[in-house]
Amino acid sequence: MQILETGLEVEMDEHVGDTNHGSARCNCGNCRDGTRSKLVITEVGSVDIDVRRDRNSMLEPATVKNRQRQLNGVDSMVISPTAKSEPAHRGRG
Repeated sequence: MQILETGLEVEMDEHVGDTNHGSARCNCGNCRDGTRSKLVITEVGSVDIDVRRDRNSMLEPATVKNRQRQLNGVDSMVISPTAKSEPAHRGRG
């Protein structure tokens, strides 16, 4: 699910401070170390997502926590931005 992966990507950017996605800027001892596939169960069904890893395994993401399999509130993450873009009241004519 794109919205979950984007949230995880932002958390990794903030944690490692490297938005370059490469090892060229990895001088701090901790940097990106690929991804792993994770299956989470949501209200809308089972979803496979790619979770970024950091080399030292120090990141505890808030979007989808380590070892978390059940994820509630995904429907509101997806529906809420869509609902905000819709007019609250449509004129009847």
